[in-house]
Amino acid sequence: KSLELFEKAVLMVKEEEIWIKYADFVDALLNQSSDDKEIKKFGKIMVMILKRALKSISPRENAPNNERTDRFCSSLTLRLADLMLRLGNQLGEVESLLKRAASKNPKDADISVFLSSLLVRKCAVNGESNCVGAENVLMNSLKAIKEPGDSRLPKLWEAYIGLCLYSSANNFERSDSQVMAGNKIKEGFVKAIEACAPFEYKQQQSFLVFSQGYLSWVLQTEGVSQMLACWDEMLAKLGLTDPRTKDTVSQLWMLVIRAHINQPSHQRSNDVIRSLFEKGSERCGSDEIFSEYRDFEMSLGNVQAAGSIIWRMQ
Repeated sequence: KSLELFEKAVLMVKEEEIWIKYADFVDALLNQSSDDKEIKKFGKIMVMILKRALKSISPRENAPNNERTDRFCSSLTLRLADLMLRLGNQLGEVESLLKRAASKNPKDADISVFLSSLLVRKCAVNGESNCVGAENVLMNSLKAIKEPGDSRLPKLWEAYIGLCLYSSANNFERSDSQVMAGNKIKEGFVKAIEACAPFEYKQQQSFLVFSQGYLSWVLQTEGVSQMLACWDEMLAKLGLTDPRTKDTVSQLWMLVIRAHINQPSHQRSNDVIRSLFEKGSERCGSDEIFSEYRDFEMSLGNVQAAGSIIWRMQ
């Protein structure tokens, strides 16, 4: 009876919220079902509802952009794709659904990330090198978004970097050398960092995550000297003088300093470490940097130098 009421409601009202409530109701029935026949039955109904909702809500060709409608369509498409996968639909069917959505709205980061992950999954299942296709999906979205600082960029760059790391680790690169694969990863990190800076306060976490990932990756693949060179380049290029970035920049300084401290003793230069502490404390005035600087001098038995640092902290 409830299903009949919803059917009448969507025919009469034709509003997005009614379709969502209709889908939520059937989804609840599906999740409560333990019998295979019921699961199959409600699964089919759910797929039908979502497809009808998309057809009803999707803007007509050449219609003006409507952000609210785009969000609903995106949400319904992702929900339908996830449901189809849960019900055992072929990956190709879900791929076609997502490709249509991505072609209509290439700026939709959620659709593009879902589609790229699906192509990687298909690659793993079929043993095909579809990672190039996944990369193209993400790059299309990144190129479509022209506005600097767009909130969708961090998600897309995170997916792109993850894809490059995955491809490199699993040898899915067909003709690229390891050097070229490394260049893709580096380019992804650099562009992701630039996309977050200059950044609003709310984007600092994304900036920090990308920067930490980049510096750690350079440390692992190219060594501590190159890590320092990359950090110097970031400081020169991005500035990072906004007072609100103090804590973020301080954490990155400590990442670089600790990498130098953790080198084998025969490779470590205490003068270089002191120079980094001095530059970091001058740039950030961070208690964390001063405290670790003091502890570093104490570990070397330089009590007088440690005392001088304590005096500077006050």
